[in-house]
Amino acid sequence: MNSNHLSSKVSASVEILRQAKEKFGDKLVYPTSLGSEAIVLIDLICRYLPGIPMLSLDTGKLPAETLKLWKIIEMRYSITISRLTPDPEEVRNMCEENGEELYRKSVELRKLCCDIRKVRPLARAVAGKAWITGRRREQSSSRSQLEAIETHPNMGLAKCNPLIEWTSEDVWTYIRQQSLPYNTLYDQHYRSIGCAPCTRAIAVGEDERAGRWWWEQEEVAAECGLHMNPLAKQPQQETMTMNPWQGKRVLITGVCGTIGSELLRQVVARDAYEVIGIDNNETELFFLDERYRDANVHLYLGDLRDKDKLMRKMQGVDIVLHAAALKHVILCEKTPRDAVQTNILGTQNIIDAAIANGVERVIFTSSDKAVNPTNVMGTTKLMGERLMTAANAHRRGNGPIFASTRFGNVLGSRGSVIPLFKKQIQRGGPVTLTDPDMTRFIMTIEQASALVLDSVFLACGGEVFVTKMPVVRIQDVAEVMIDVLANEPESVAIEVIGSKPGEKLYEELMNDEETRRTLEMDNYFVVLPAFKAVYESIVYDYPNMGEVGVDDPYNSALQPAMSKETLRAYLLENHLLTAKGAEGAKGKV
Repeated sequence: MNSNHLSSKVSASVEILRQAKEKFGDKLVYPTSLGSEAIVLIDLICRYLPGIPMLSLDTGKLPAETLKLWKIIEMRYSITISRLTPDPEEVRNMCEENGEELYRKSVELRKLCCDIRKVRPLARAVAGKAWITGRRREQSSSRSQLEAIETHPNMGLAKCNPLIEWTSEDVWTYIRQQSLPYNTLYDQHYRSIGCAPCTRAIAVGEDERAGRWWWEQEEVAAECGLHMNPLAKQPQQETMTMNPWQGKRVLITGVCGTIGSELLRQVVARDAYEVIGIDNNETELFFLDERYRDANVHLYLGDLRDKDKLMRKMQGVDIVLHAAALKHVILCEKTPRDAVQTNILGTQNIIDAAIANGVERVIFTSSDKAVNPTNVMGTTKLMGERLMTAANAHRRGNGPIFASTRFGNVLGSRGSVIPLFKKQIQRGGPVTLTDPDMTRFIMTIEQASALVLDSVFLACGGEVFVTKMPVVRIQDVAEVMIDVLANEPESVAIEVIGSKPGEKLYEELMNDEETRRTLEMDNYFVVLPAFKAVYESIVYDYPNMGEVGVDDPYNSALQPAMSKETLRAYLLENHLLTAKGAEGAKGKV
């Protein structure tokens, strides 16, 4: 597609809109269907003639994808699309007169329903108005003689058709060039989208409008569900048995990392509709892609610093699991600018893209090093938490819910003490220990990922979830590993090398100030936001929660550490170590 060719069509469309605005003034309105042409027109209107009122039909039976797109458009352009709803009395009478199984009876009754839910509300809204449409000459032979502005005596003053010369290719080229949101049903081969029960996907070679009112030629249509009596009591669903991941599009950042790859595994196992993964590690991304070749998983090279990439990949996404970060303390100390760009500015890019695309929920994976930070990495993680909380505090309407999870050292992750000590023991030692008194909270990769996934649907907005974890002395870890792995444990020495710059002797999962606003649950603590949300009043309610305020700041130096026997059993049971004589490791080490 020649860009000049499309540019000239854009100019022509804007000129038609200007002429209509000059001619009809305040009587010009746009009743949008939220289809592909509608997205183009909304963008043109908001760019060149802002202020034209926009309306859209809400029949009560729109697809979830359409409702989500509605929200995305309003947030992206800071506009309000007025809802055109059917007269509730007319709907009630229709259902009461024809019974609860109206949808099974005839095409005529379906047409009656369409008349009450769509035609009449639209006629009321555009009476005495001139209205903009997305009709195009190429769509059908009956539209081949379409005029840019045509009188319409039966409904309103006139119809304005700014896209009359556009082709379907023009429409989608413009959508791609401008990175516009669109109805994701299109990706499932829906081409003309109306009420969910009366719209179907089209087959290859069918006319684009074949999926609209597909029942019209049938003598008695199949069940569609549109005409169920809205007054009838619906059976209650057992929400506890429902899988909230079904039908969801999930995006995971840092998908090649220890946590990211485990999140991918668990989300796929939960039967999400689609999983999108982003990482800047080309080699690991290639191998990960090989493992998920047959799953509905799509992996892409990308970086948190590339806001445009995040904007594009987040289109149509429901849930974002933000696991990407620079996490090594020493490297972040050496290159603090990179840590800021990735961990702080990258997190803000995630937030901006989520808001622009109407994502439902965003979970940020934080660290115990964010509590009273003594190093660059911890400071950037703390800022990430604060950005998420602030984003949630300023959300409007149905904007994304933002929350964070905070966990301790993930045993077996790359760069952690387990693989480091294992290599040192295999070489015959020495095992390097920074300080004999150093303590840490620990958890497995599976536990850390489960915390993130639990947080997704527990989150009310702006809070930080903290998992309850056992404590270990790092010297005990070294001694247990030597005893388990070394053929001659007594020959492997432990060398104390001193703590590294910015490294704590202990870890904290909340500070003294946070304890005053922390709730305790069976397996988690929930740190509530320090400041109230600006535009809404959030009720924080969780299963089996206690009163606000806890006594224990959850400091690893103040918690009883695992005994060596308990630690040994923990490491073996979670496949973090393999005892001497066993063949191969069963898990990540």
